[in-house]
Amino acid sequence: MYWEQLQQGVEVALKESFERILEGAQEDIKLYAEGIAKDLLRAIREGDSDLTGELKDQLIALAEIQRIRVVNEQWTLLEEVVAVVMRLLLQVVKGGQ
Repeated sequence: MYWEQLQQGVEVALKESFERILEGAQEDIKLYAEGIAKDLLRAIREGDSDLTGELKDQLIALAEIQRIRVVNEQWTLLEEVVAVVMRLLLQVVKGGQ
């Protein structure tokens, strides 16, 4: 019984964590991707290799932002899983109330 409750709590925490990561990534895509793509195509069309390099760096920075978002979310997820375990332990200690 308690293992099932623990599993359900962890599943909810994982789902919410993944949703936060995806929402943040979607916001970044809306904010940056269109502009970067337009500028990149313009740079290629005009043969501006300096601008092409700068845009490549922007894409790398955008990927790094996503990596940092995932790392930060790992800490939030860990806190949520610990909270689930603590609630379950308190329930067991109190005799299932």
